[in-house]
Amino acid sequence: MAKKKAIGKNGAVGSGRAGSEEAGIRMLRAVGNAIDAGVASVLALSVTDHDQFCFGGEVPMLIYSAEKDKVVAISGMGTAPQKATLAMFIGMYAIPGDGILPAAVPSALATCLLALDEFGTMSFEDVAKPTIEILEKGGQDWFPRLIKTIDRLIEAEKGESSNGRSAGLEAVRKRFYEGNIADELVNWNQSEGGLFAKEDLANYRAKIENPVHGNYRGHDVYK
Repeated sequence: MAKKKAIGKNGAVGSGRAGSEEAGIRMLRAVGNAIDAGVASVLALSVTDHDQFCFGGEVPMLIYSAEKDKVVAISGMGTAPQKATLAMFIGMYAIPGDGILPAAVPSALATCLLALDEFGTMSFEDVAKPTIEILEKGGQDWFPRLIKTIDRLIEAEKGESSNGRSAGLEAVRKRFYEGNIADELVNWNQSEGGLFAKEDLANYRAKIENPVHGNYRGHDVYK
């Protein structure tokens, strides 16, 4: 098999299936930075690669700031619901590896919003547009529902846009984790036998952390 070669004079985006990399490239062409491009690609991946990653999933991030010459991590991992106690799983051979019971609080959106706020330059609406366009092409019966969710998040952002970009991004977070979208997530989860409570989503925050760091043969390695 011949090796593929890609060349970019001003930037490059490595992503998943077709459409996810274009989402990031569009941000760079619109004079966004690498974080804007990365978040746009992550959102698009929830559609193009939905068999491996979803909008309600997890996405830990490593970010290198050339300006500060520093690497930071955003946790990007969802917490277990409060009801996921040891007593809950007594009698089982192990905590289930799939299904509704082991589901963690969706962290991907909170992580993307924190990355945008701290390191990006664009709005949620800007980085979400490519994902909406992919969804509008159709393909799965849940696509219209995700479009509706993203539209409501954009609506929340616009309602606070006069107070600045950070206020708009926080409005997106609140709509998803504390507002009516959170109510819908909890109701669906519980209807399927899950353990979510509204407080699990409302109390969740993505966090900036120091990454694990080591040196191997003169190379700095971060995890």
